[in-house]
Amino acid sequence: MKAATMCEFSKQEFIGGLQALGIDSLEKFCDRIQFMHSKLKDEQKFREIYDFTFGWAKEKGQKSLALDTAIRMWQLLFEEKQWPLVDHWCQFLQVA
Repeated sequence: MKAATMCEFSKQEFIGGLQALGIDSLEKFCDRIQFMHSKLKDEQKFREIYDFTFGWAKEKGQKSLALDTAIRMWQLLFEEKQWPLVDHWCQFLQVA
């Protein structure tokens, strides 16, 4: 969607992103989400998505993510990979 900021979409970014993805209906939107979700199974794509996500999720001017944002991103990204230690890792970070 080429949004400049995570979770913030201008009308132009949203409509332009949907058009670029060839989405013109809710059904196509849902299909595209499922397709993109399946890309997390491919190791190379996962690495690309992971690197992009953490760079994109940083607040403007920051070099790292806020802990709560990082934890939510790990939980989201590793849900498909079913990394058995993600919950333990996140709990460790919250206690440390």
